[in-house]
Amino acid sequence: MKKAGVIIGIIAVIAIIAGTAICVLSIPPESSTPPYTALPSVVYKITGTAKAVDVTLSNPTGGTEQYSGVYLPVQVTYNSFSDSFVYISAQNDGSYGSVTVSIYVNNALFKTSTSSGAYVIATASGMIK
Repeated sequence: MKKAGVIIGIIAVIAIIAGTAICVLSIPPESSTPPYTALPSVVYKITGTAKAVDVTLSNPTGGTEQYSGVYLPVQVTYNSFSDSFVYISAQNDGSYGSVTVSIYVNNALFKTSTSSGAYVIATASGMIK
């Protein structure tokens, strides 16, 4: 009788180990779809001592926007930027003063540029992806 109990115990252990192996082997493979990556936020900031500037910037869809006579300081925010190229340029409208343009990607400074003098242009750009 003891022999039969030992054999049943061994069979039970083998069945448990085999069942665990089957469970481990039946785990489906990971999806081949890449994980979703959130689009970055982009903030363009223009500061300086110039009274007003003319602005050219790239928008989230890859287009270009222009604005004239923009008073400083100014900030343009895009919460999700789908294009990989960012660009901003600001030209001083006056005969004196400075202009600084800055690009922030996900709240971190990415590029900045400063120019001083009459009708100067400050430009910053780059690839963010």
